[in-house]
Amino acid sequence: MIVKFSKSYSNILNIKKDFYKNNNINLKIALKINNFYRKQKKREKCKVCKKKIKDFFIKNTKESLYFLAKKYNLKIAGEWWFGTDIPDLYRSLLQSKNKSNEKIYNKNLNKYLFEIVDELQNVIDKKKMSSQVHMIFKKN
Repeated sequence: MIVKFSKSYSNILNIKKDFYKNNNINLKIALKINNFYRKQKKREKCKVCKKKIKDFFIKNTKESLYFLAKKYNLKIAGEWWFGTDIPDLYRSLLQSKNKSNEKIYNKNLNKYLFEIVDELQNVIDKKKMSSQVHMIFKKN
């Protein structure tokens, strides 16, 4: 089995800058989608494992994927766990800064957090708790 983790996030801030520039547009789209789902009947059971939602709710992606593999008699041929959890946190911290101490805040944030973004994300990825996964299944 092949297991891969993370990639460098050195360019991630530049790539996702427009997310904050277009925040109002993104918010309107998200609210429209949320209103659509809010109008639907609430499910009582998970569509995959048929457990009650309250029991299933705390399960994560990893457990769901392993459950599907077992249920359909599939073998995991490869998996790549990756995410943007820590870069997202970093961007959030940049956006929530106090304007009076902006220079000091940015300097410390860049000095202490930016240097270890990749390592922190790698820890999350190795624990298979990251925001994304690509998985290849084979039929047994």
